[in-house]
Amino acid sequence: MMMFHHGYGIAGFFNSLLMIIMMALPLIILVWTAFYLFDRVNKKEPPIDSCSSTLDIRLARGEISIDEYRKLKNKNRATKPPAG
Repeated sequence: MMMFHHGYGIAGFFNSLLMIIMMALPLIILVWTAFYLFDRVNKKEPPIDSCSSTLDIRLARGEISIDEYRKLKNKNRATKPPAG
């Protein structure tokens, strides 16, 4: 009967395991990075609220009164630069 004894013992097993992990680690990192980047690109960012929509939300929440809403809305219209 032939014996395969190279003198490595349990260290040979752990070296093989470490080699497999070190070969798989860059691939795992690459796949994770790709998923992370594509997920960030595909996420829809909420639109930036304009002053009027912010006022609408504050009025709906009851944070401001109707009179204050109208006053701020008129002030907002007066301060907008002309289009074009």
